[in-house]
Amino acid sequence: MTAAGFSSRSLLDQEATIKQFGNDLVEVVKERTAGGKSINLVSFLNWTTFDVLGELAFGQSFNSLKTRQVEGWVGIILGNMKFHAWDVSLWKLPALPHIQYWLTPVKPVEVGFKHAEDSMKKVQRRLADITTKKRDFFSYILPKREGLGITDWGLASYTNALIVASSETSATTLSDERVYSTLKAEIRGAFKTPAAITALTLSTLPYLTACIEEALRIYPPIPIALPRLMPKGGCVIDGYSVPGSTTVGVYAWTVTRDPRRFKDPDTFRPECWIDNTDNDNLEASRPCLAGTRMCMGINMAWIEARLFAVKLVLSFDMEMVDTTLDRNEQECYTL
Repeated sequence: MTAAGFSSRSLLDQEATIKQFGNDLVEVVKERTAGGKSINLVSFLNWTTFDVLGELAFGQSFNSLKTRQVEGWVGIILGNMKFHAWDVSLWKLPALPHIQYWLTPVKPVEVGFKHAEDSMKKVQRRLADITTKKRDFFSYILPKREGLGITDWGLASYTNALIVASSETSATTLSDERVYSTLKAEIRGAFKTPAAITALTLSTLPYLTACIEEALRIYPPIPIALPRLMPKGGCVIDGYSVPGSTTVGVYAWTVTRDPRRFKDPDTFRPECWIDNTDNDNLEASRPCLAGTRMCMGINMAWIEARLFAVKLVLSFDMEMVDTTLDRNEQECYTL
């Protein structure tokens, strides 16, 4: 329904908007790191990617960068991850979905309902703005909604999933740097000033692309098994007969950390994406899935990841403050 809005051509039309948020990110980081102060860059990237999606989805930024804090609805979205984790887990067990409301802790339930309510308010505000000339994702949905019978609640459900998937995925990808010196040399050799950066020129940087590919492999933004339903007649998967209507899925984290597919799977090795001398099974890393159900936001994720990484590397010399940080030791709720 919004596939046209995520096409390479449509996103190139939005390039100036995305670049402006990249400029805002740089300014906020400058402000917060004045005098050698350290920051948690993940938070800043979350602010930026959510702001971009707010502008492109609703025609209105969440203004997290301007206020230097998580906007109320964005905070609710992040909190809703726990509710979603409970929801997904209970639906995998027989009978429990019928009583899941009473099994889920009160706080995640409250956040889940608040998320749905605020999503509807955002949609209704955008629907009321019939005079806007901005091209956002709603521009592609609204002409089709009557023919498809999409209700306001349907729009709310669709757009809040869009916001979560696109923004959180990009932010996760941008948060891992371990080959900084090589990456910095490539970026600063290609661009002398931020003004020279374009989405098309960014795609020509092989080491930057390799770093993002490797970040997506070693730390997939969606580590859970996204469900797929077997056809009625069933099918054979890897030699096993799977009955029809069975829900199956593949855990990205498990596949991309399998030593049968990647040498030293827990080591960050972007070079394997440039010169695969170890014969790693690179096709096994599918962070955006594959086929007709692959993530439609893949083009946007790549533009954001490349653009924001380049702007930061051009503008700052960075180093890890907490060298004991283990990215594997953290809570993760579906994203």
